Amino acid sequence: MTLSATPTAGLRAVLFVLALVLAAPVAAQSGKIAGRVIDDTNESIPGANVFIVETSAGATTNLDGDYTILNVSPGSYTLRISYIGYTTQTIENVNVNIDQTTRIDVQLQSEDLGLGEVTVRAEQPVVQPDVSNSQANVTAAEIKALPAASVSSVVGLQAGVQGLNVRGSGSDEIAFQVNGLTLRDERNNSPYTNISLASVEAVQVQTGGFNAEYGNVRSGVVNVVTKEGPRDRYEADIIARYSPPTAKNFDGAPNDPDSYWIRPYIDPDVAYTGTDNGMWPLSVQDQYPEFEGWNEVSQRLLSDEDPSNDLTPEALQQAFLWQHRKVIDQGIPDYDVDLGFGGPVPGISRMLGDLRFYASYRREENAYLIPLNTDRYEEQTGHIKLTSNVGNGMKVSVEGRIGTEAGTAASRFGNPGIFRSASGIAGNLSRVSFINSRIFSTDYWAPTEVNSNQFGATFTHAVNQNSFYEIRFNRFASRYDTNPGPLRDTTVVQTFGGVGFDEAPFGFQPNPSTGVDGMRMGVGMSNARDTSRVVVYNARADYTSQLTQIFQVKTGVELNVTDSQVNYGSFDAFLQSSNFIASWNRSPIRGAAYAQSKLELNGMIANLGLRLDYSDAGGEWYEFDVFDQALAGGGSDPIAGLDTS
Repeated sequence: MTLSATPTAGLRAVLFVLALVLAAPVAAQSGKIAGRVIDDTNESIPGANVFIVETSAGATTNLDGDYTILNVSPGSYTLRISYIGYTTQTIENVNVNIDQTTRIDVQLQSEDLGLGEVTVRAEQPVVQPDVSNSQANVTAAEIKALPAASVSSVVGLQAGVQGLNVRGSGSDEIAFQVNGLTLRDERNNSPYTNISLASVEAVQVQTGGFNAEYGNVRSGVVNVVTKEGPRDRYEADIIARYSPPTAKNFDGAPNDPDSYWIRPYIDPDVAYTGTDNGMWPLSVQDQYPEFEGWNEVSQRLLSDEDPSNDLTPEALQQAFLWQHRKVIDQGIPDYDVDLGFGGPVPGISRMLGDLRFYASYRREENAYLIPLNTDRYEEQTGHIKLTSNVGNGMKVSVEGRIGTEAGTAASRFGNPGIFRSASGIAGNLSRVSFINSRIFSTDYWAPTEVNSNQFGATFTHAVNQNSFYEIRFNRFASRYDTNPGPLRDTTVVQTFGGVGFDEAPFGFQPNPSTGVDGMRMGVGMSNARDTSRVVVYNARADYTSQLTQIFQVKTGVELNVTDSQVNYGSFDAFLQSSNFIASWNRSPIRGAAYAQSKLELNGMIANLGLRLDYSDAGGEWYEFDVFDQALAGGGSDPIAGLDTS
């Protein structure tokens, strides 16, 4: 039987819980600075002014001399502390990490001592006390020193992470956020990581102990914060890496005269009379495929009833070399370039709350192990972020992103995936059928392109010195296009022994086509089709409050709606029995509410939280008993000829 989803009751429950928990602070994309101000007799100084020079955000110490500055974007700052009758003190190099507390305790000196303004440099603790989970923080300066060309590789250098796989789980099980906005392609739940390194201010990787604010995550959380752009100057950043053309395999090329695929057909000792003619020792025969010889192939063609394929042994060998002419050594370099530029918007910055921007562009190209339908993987992305302080304690950030990935599809069934690395291609050339077709043709896999775009906005309002809230909206869309390349030109372009040959094995050919050595050059090629379109809308609100110097509370609500128009499959015009299409148009909804607290006391950190998640698949599903014997393996029909005992 089928059941229709009825979200009304569930939504009421969610709304009820949201109404109860909507009251608390700090977004995971910001940190805070806290500490105590004392005098030269170790007595507390109430009413001292503490502010961040770069942002003018600040706080006043309470009766115990304690202060807290909330909602500080990650980065390095200068802190200035002043009070009447005491020498002003400036502290440089105050580093703030995502969702962490930087503690700066200050001792002011009396002006009676005759000292001028004091400047000191903050020292970073070897062990971060403000951590209750497994995490690593990487700053923009540290990123430049790393052997990393992308955000993914920065993440992959952290302990417990391999690529984007955290603690053995795949990248589809992590949460990837940029400026608090989730960048996830919900076609396959994969993160969108094509972020310009030049625009990155900080990266945080969490591999365990997640707070209640994080949902739809199993193995890890990656938070990325991008630069806002200075208010009073312009800055530019360029990061470029170049690798000259080089072979990406450890042995000779597949079309090398001594290669596995070529030598039996051109070695004069065996090419005409066969690899088992006794000219090769058995140790050599075992290293190459068995071949009957061009004499035998020519005799078979001459004896059939088709005069159009009557080829001499010499002509057959020439045709073989023509059909294996693919240039494997491409001579293509690998490179990536990141460009970033930001500062105040000319002419209107002061009128619009210090309106500032940061724009970035990234492009990467990686040559394939061997040319496929395309000879490389390409990706590029452009991003711009506008930030304005629209009022007292209020800030708005608006950002947009557009990106493209292009290459050869890694799936022959229309599933997402593009060949990126040499190892990924090598894995598809190992212990599979039609390996020579995959190597020497161009269209065994189809070309593919994925276009993405994102728009996001964040509004932050500091209600008072101890509380603020953030409201975010994000839209992320992806469009897939996987289809065969141009059809093969079947006109004669080469003649051997009076027989004409077309441009095979190049070009897409849906009809049967076989090389002189039996290599498949048509049918079963470029079967993948994909025209899916997926758009994700996300809205979120978080409220943070520092109730006491040691106790912070945060609550939030989130709504996620996906417009999923998926249309993919596999199509072969000749072998139609295996064709299939998967198509659906659904709009699943997810909602969440959470409340969490953070206790910081003498180096002890404790987090306690509660999260409620709601999900509506936006369609129908089957209700079944997982213990039903009809669903057990024993209830299935055994495959003919297979011993199931």
